[in-house]
Amino acid sequence: MKRKSDSFEYLFNYNGDHVATFAHGQLYSLDGNNIGHYIESINAFVDLEGFYLGEVPFLNRLLFGEYNTTVGIGYGNREAYGNIGQVRNLVNEGPIEKIEGYRDINPKLLR
Repeated sequence: MKRKSDSFEYLFNYNGDHVATFAHGQLYSLDGNNIGHYIESINAFVDLEGFYLGEVPFLNRLLFGEYNTTVGIGYGNREAYGNIGQVRNLVNEGPIEKIEGYRDINPKLLR
């Protein structure tokens, strides 16, 4: 499902833990730092260096698509858009079943 660039969403991993926030076309860490951007044409997020970071294949779950054809393709360096402030300690959304071809994103990439 394509994201709306003007939307605000909390994003979670398989276990239902809050891992990032999507706001106004940007992806933010739990500390509020800009860590990526949404690219509508590929329906995925890229990091600040322009490389595939992950996507939302189901509801509000931010996951890494192991078979995504854009992995390894650079979309150019992206400017950081500041900080939205710390967003932490949200209620756990609860786990979901694994989706073939998707895994949790390395937490180090979401800081």
